[in-house]
Amino acid sequence: MALNVIKVSRVSPATDSIAPLILPLTFFDLLWVNFKPTERVIFYKHTELSHDSFYSLILPKLEESLRLALAHFLPLSGHLKWDPQDPKPHIVIFPQYDTLSLTVAETTTDADFSRVSGKGLPRHRTELRPLVPELPVSSDSASILALQITLFPDQGFCIGFAVNHAAVDGQTVVNFLKSWAHICKYGGEIPQDFHLPMLLDRTVIDLPAELELKILELLRTPKLPPAKDIIEDVVQITLELSQENVKKLRERAKRESARSDLHLSTFVVSYAYVLTCMVKARGGDIDGPVSFTYVADFRDRLDPPVSLSYFGNCVVPISLSGHKAKTLLGENGFANGVNILSNSVRGLSSRGVESIWELYEEGLKTMELGVRRLVVAGSNKFGIYGSDFGWGRPVSTENITLSRGTVFTMSERRDETGGVEIGVCLKKCEMDVFVSNIPVAFFLKHLERNNKRKTAKLRSDASETTWRVKIDGRRLSDGWEDFSVAHDLRVGDIVIFRHEGELVFHVTALGPSCCEIQYGGGYSDEEEDKKEKVSRKKRSPKAETDPSRDQSLFMASVTASNLKRDIVYLPKTFAMSNGLMNRFEIVLMNGEGESWKIGLTYESCRGRFYMCRGWRSFCVANKKKPGDTFSFKLLQNEETPVIQLLSLNSEDVDKVGKNLPLEFTKGNGINKAGKITMRDRFGIKWSTLLLMNKNERRTMSLGRNWKGFCEVNDVKMGESFVLELVWEDTVPVLKFCSKR
Repeated sequence: MALNVIKVSRVSPATDSIAPLILPLTFFDLLWVNFKPTERVIFYKHTELSHDSFYSLILPKLEESLRLALAHFLPLSGHLKWDPQDPKPHIVIFPQYDTLSLTVAETTTDADFSRVSGKGLPRHRTELRPLVPELPVSSDSASILALQITLFPDQGFCIGFAVNHAAVDGQTVVNFLKSWAHICKYGGEIPQDFHLPMLLDRTVIDLPAELELKILELLRTPKLPPAKDIIEDVVQITLELSQENVKKLRERAKRESARSDLHLSTFVVSYAYVLTCMVKARGGDIDGPVSFTYVADFRDRLDPPVSLSYFGNCVVPISLSGHKAKTLLGENGFANGVNILSNSVRGLSSRGVESIWELYEEGLKTMELGVRRLVVAGSNKFGIYGSDFGWGRPVSTENITLSRGTVFTMSERRDETGGVEIGVCLKKCEMDVFVSNIPVAFFLKHLERNNKRKTAKLRSDASETTWRVKIDGRRLSDGWEDFSVAHDLRVGDIVIFRHEGELVFHVTALGPSCCEIQYGGGYSDEEEDKKEKVSRKKRSPKAETDPSRDQSLFMASVTASNLKRDIVYLPKTFAMSNGLMNRFEIVLMNGEGESWKIGLTYESCRGRFYMCRGWRSFCVANKKKPGDTFSFKLLQNEETPVIQLLSLNSEDVDKVGKNLPLEFTKGNGINKAGKITMRDRFGIKWSTLLLMNKNERRTMSLGRNWKGFCEVNDVKMGESFVLELVWEDTVPVLKFCSKR
């Protein structure tokens, strides 16, 4: 995502204090010194947010309230410093001089706020990373916090931050954000339930001195690790578990485990559920070692307990090792995960504080090469969606510090108490496996009790075939690939399953825009797709690149869908043959020489070209309506290609029908015009019309689509083929049998 940085300013706390402040790190802080900064972005939707209103009203209010909030959280404007002569780092604050870095930026392209901030949509890490600032770090110091505010014109804005985990934990950061938001929205004093003023007294962390000595020995030269480069094929997604989903998972855990003393918190059952999905997605040796790590809050576990107003860390990473990947696979994978996590969480209350170091050392061992680590960060109890700055609650929030396949995040669900949001980062191929799992709500309702039967039946309107597909846990395995190929499903398509009873499902395939895929609905999108599908069935290379075909011509159909979306499919053979891969704009010209500039885009994940941003205007101006089909010819292919509309229209296409033998129609009682269905060699149905020829009332012909039907069956001009007539109720169906 391209950004234009407007300014980088230094924000001072609104305080009269001049006395420097030095806070030594405690044992809990030292545990996090060598960890990367925590990075998160929070999205706020505001569809009427113009440049003027943002820079004249919203930004000044955010900046001023930030100054006031920092006065309550002075250490956030300070620095973490270490000296070679002093092995223990300190937080150093000079209120008169210390400032916090605030970057203001805005998107420079037509960035889609809804997609970037949306839940359930995989996004490349490169799209999210620019929305958080870099945390300044030197050889002997590091900033505590850096902020960035990014404007999406006419869509909204987001607040990104990077924070040094060695100085604060998540609870403290969320307290700061909610305090800043409250001051921005209401002004004045902050309510007592915001846990202010901050408690800076380090003596409340009363632990044995030897624990601190052990961690200092480990951290001889504490430095923050450099940020790793973002891997291009890594994508991130946020998924949701509703309160009802969590309830079903809790019931499932009780049913699958013989124990009655399980600790079945929302955290435990959600973590166990995601663990099983992650292990499946990452694959690898099922006998290989895996470890689980979560972060435990020790505020209430210390004696005396530590207040929520305490500024600093009071959390410990808890690692559970000695398990194999297969423990989380198979029918008992979820129950095994619940048992392991339940034992660990319950055990924290009975273990002494001195055992904390043992838990930390256990985690260090899991970082050895060959151990698959599965770490959950965050908490479903922070309440980050309570950060309303005066323009509504956040629509979503994303943790950017995720490590591919290692760390996932958990937070509360925005729109429901008791639900959770899960942030996951994986390679694209791994993410395809992860999100291919059947949604947990659907699984628990329709499949869980019938899962022992292992096989589901799938039906669709595109084929009379009933497909048998194996159920493997929460995934469809054997048979699903055949179904997908037959229905030309691609990565990104949306598929709706309607339960019809037992394990029978009616399946409707939608494209990524949620428009139903039409099989045989005219040339446009479907024709090129079917060619590609034929090539997957080992069609000869010669047929794929027929030199007799004029590659400067293509046909397009107007549909209600492509008019509404202002986008239409451009045949791949036409685009590739004419070198349009790296073009971003074309000119469409009608027969009178009038021209329209049209956007050109390439969707790499599906290998498709589209004409957009102007297609609707072109159709309206030329009085093209849904159902019209016409052809285009490439006139010139220079910097901006020019494509001209030819005179062919839908009526011309319908005239070119396939005459049916009189003996055939008369002998089978086909004597009325109407709908007819053709079924190609793959079982896919093509809808067309049975037309009564005007010149000879006794003869009939097939309407449009028969050319595409011939092409997908590899029937060339001059060749004969055999069709078999079958009936579905009162509708005749012509089934392709063979070529002669």
